[in-house]
Amino acid sequence: MLKRLLCVLLAGVSLLNVAFGQTHVLAPSGSVAAFKIKNAGFWVDGSFEKLAAKATVDAAGTITALEVTAQVSSITTGIGMRDDHLRSKDYFHAEQYPQIRFVAERFEPSASGLLIVGKLTIKQVTKEVKLPVMRSTRDGLLLLSTQHTLNRRDYGVGGWNLTMSDQATLQVSLVLAPAADAPASK
Repeated sequence: MLKRLLCVLLAGVSLLNVAFGQTHVLAPSGSVAAFKIKNAGFWVDGSFEKLAAKATVDAAGTITALEVTAQVSSITTGIGMRDDHLRSKDYFHAEQYPQIRFVAERFEPSASGLLIVGKLTIKQVTKEVKLPVMRSTRDGLLLLSTQHTLNRRDYGVGGWNLTMSDQATLQVSLVLAPAADAPASK
């Protein structure tokens, strides 16, 4: 009787995992949220060093949920004074708006592999974005990468500037592991 009850409980747990999916979070290393923008005729590269991400993958391997956040205070370009200026009220205002957040709403197959449609929030301005995503797996890890160009002024990041482009390119690569195997943030 106990053996039968144990089998039923294990089967129930397996069904719950299939029905609700498996959670994946950032692996300890390998994820990057980078940007580049032209300023005074030169490309400026930077990144956000503190990321968090959570994805749900169903039993068939389909991504059913994705949320990514970057801590604005972790912005780095390699030049401290510029980083401080980017954290200031003039640009990201990190003190008042500490996170950049993306929440997926739809997942659609596409020629590049996957199109993820969701809401990107920067400085409490939320806009729908469509991200072409390359998806692969390696050693049990889920790998997602995308590149997207946006208008920084649409999100209130910096004002009009004669020398700085309005267009910034985001390059995001996520390495996600099953939640039991990895910490929740980088």
